[in-house]
Amino acid sequence: MRIMALINTGAVVTPEMRDRLNQLWGNRPKHCSVCGSFSWNVEESIAELHLLATLPQLVSPQVIPLVVITCQTCGNTLLLNALKLGWVPSNSLAGGV
Repeated sequence: MRIMALINTGAVVTPEMRDRLNQLWGNRPKHCSVCGSFSWNVEESIAELHLLATLPQLVSPQVIPLVVITCQTCGNTLLLNALKLGWVPSNSLAGGV
């Protein structure tokens, strides 16, 4: 059952981004800091983090695109900046990024 609420922009984790993630992750298994498991899943869709604006603004708040990595045992979630992994937004998505 998928409970995580993602805004579906149609943006997905590309094979090149997965390659970069594998380079960073390395050959060493990473344990979950919550439950100790070594079982992780990379979500297919890129998520959005909207920065909170406390004052009324005339422009949209900044959006950070994220790759979501979830522990398959406890649900602990890691968020990596998709831009740092090589994601390039399409023209239709570039307004908020």
